[in-house]
Amino acid sequence: LMGAGMYGLNGVNPKVSIAMINTYVMPAVMHGLETLRLTSSDYKEMATYHQKLLRNIMHLPQATALPALYLMTGSLPMEAIHHRNTLTFFVNMLNRKESVEREVIIRQLAMKNMDSNSWVILVRELLYKYQLPSAFQLADNPPRKAAWKLRVKRAINHHWYSKLKKEASDKSTLKYLNTEACEPGKVHPVWICGSDAMDVTKAATKARMMVQRYGIASNHSAGRNKSDTCPLCQKDPETMPHFLLNC
Repeated sequence: LMGAGMYGLNGVNPKVSIAMINTYVMPAVMHGLETLRLTSSDYKEMATYHQKLLRNIMHLPQATALPALYLMTGSLPMEAIHHRNTLTFFVNMLNRKESVEREVIIRQLAMKNMDSNSWVILVRELLYKYQLPSAFQLADNPPRKAAWKLRVKRAINHHWYSKLKKEASDKSTLKYLNTEACEPGKVHPVWICGSDAMDVTKAATKARMMVQRYGIASNHSAGRNKSDTCPLCQKDPETMPHFLLNC
């Protein structure tokens, strides 16, 4: 996909790129992982891959604050996606009446304590983390697949986006990012543009301004002849308000 033209300033709207990633890439990357108990190093490796992908699509530099990558694309961290898939898979197995998988889960619930590394204990921890019904309640009365999937999605979206917005509010470089306009599953309004190369270039420039990664004179710190004077008017320091409002 990247080689076919889904890379940065090539005229492909990031909104389209994100939809393609969620449709084709994420299911392939996450396939089968819902049955495993991943470690923190596994999550870190997956996050590094995902963050690099989002930076390339939005044409943002390496120094961009991490919360902006998720908030501006409406994406969830890979850890959250794994949690969602795990909880959905758990109830799917419970709904398979008289199956070996269901019997194994029931046995694990009865035999394993919270100190165990069992996959079922991971599920119990996730249910508690996202304030969902306990594993025992779900085993006694498994919900319908569609209703449970929607409930899990809402709980995980709320948890992670509250966390991401809190982290963004603590980042001085994201003070121009309107986090109230950021919702899971929806791209930031800056990316609601056409697919013309010029439109995408304009949107990418606006995005870099919002995360304060656009090169203005007041941000320069290297060079013997460093000056924060605006190179256009040669009068005032080139700060972001000056850049946007005056010159």
